[in-house]
Amino acid sequence: MVSNADGLAKLCNDLSDCTAGWLSAQFTLGGLVGVTITLFTASLAGFAMAQLPDRPRQALVLTAVLVMMAPSSGMWLARFVIFKELGLIDSYGTLVAPALMGTNASFVLLFYWTFRRVPLELFEAARLDGTGAERCWAQLGLPLARPTLVAVGILTFVHYWSDFVDPLLFLKSESRYTLAIGLRILQQLDITNWPLLMAGATLMTVPTPSAWPKQPRIKRPHGLSLSTLTRSRGRRSWPRRGVRCPP
Repeated sequence: MVSNADGLAKLCNDLSDCTAGWLSAQFTLGGLVGVTITLFTASLAGFAMAQLPDRPRQALVLTAVLVMMAPSSGMWLARFVIFKELGLIDSYGTLVAPALMGTNASFVLLFYWTFRRVPLELFEAARLDGTGAERCWAQLGLPLARPTLVAVGILTFVHYWSDFVDPLLFLKSESRYTLAIGLRILQQLDITNWPLLMAGATLMTVPTPSAWPKQPRIKRPHGLSLSTLTRSRGRRSWPRRGVRCPP
C-alpha cells in the first residue's frame, strides 16, 4: 500500500509539472509569439496589397482566395518535409512558422479590405509630407485599423490556443507538448478520471471566451467620421487604384 501511494504521489507530481509546462507553452505560443507575428505580417501584407495597382492587386486577392480553398491536410506532408530539412522538428518554431505568412490568408484579406476603405486623400497628404511606406503603415494605416487588429488578434489567439494537429505532427518530446495534446494524454492515461479531464477541459476553454469581454473599446480617431472614411473621389465608393507611398 505504501509503495502504491508513493507511486500515485509521484505520478501526480509529474502530471502537475507537465501541465505547468503545457500551459506555459500554450500561452507563449498563442498569446505572445503567434499573435504578435501574425498582426505584424498580416497588416503589413494587407497594407501593401491595398497600395498596388489594379491588376497585381486583383491577382494577389485571387491567389489568397485560392489558398483559402486548399485543404490544410494536403499541406501536412510538404510542411513536414520542409521542417525536417530545416531541422525544426520537435521545436516550437514549427508551430509559429505559419505566423510568418499571416497564419491565414483570410487575416491578410481582412486588413486589405480595411485599408482599401481609407480614402485616397489621406495617403496623398502623407505622400506630400514626405512620409515613407513604413510610417504610412504604422502611423496612418494601423490607427484606422484598430477594430481589425482586435478581431484578427482574437482569432489568431483562438487558432494557436486550440491547435491540435500541428503539435501532434511536429512535436516529439512530451515536455514540449501543448495543452491540447496534454488533454489527450490524460484521457489515455486514465479514461475514468472525469474530474481530472473536466479540470483540463476548463483550462482549455476559459481563455477563449474570456478574450472577448476584455477587448478594448474601439474609439474613432479624432477628426474622422464615417462619411470621411467612406468618401472617395467623384461618386465611386472604392478607388480604382491605390497611391504608393515612396520608399
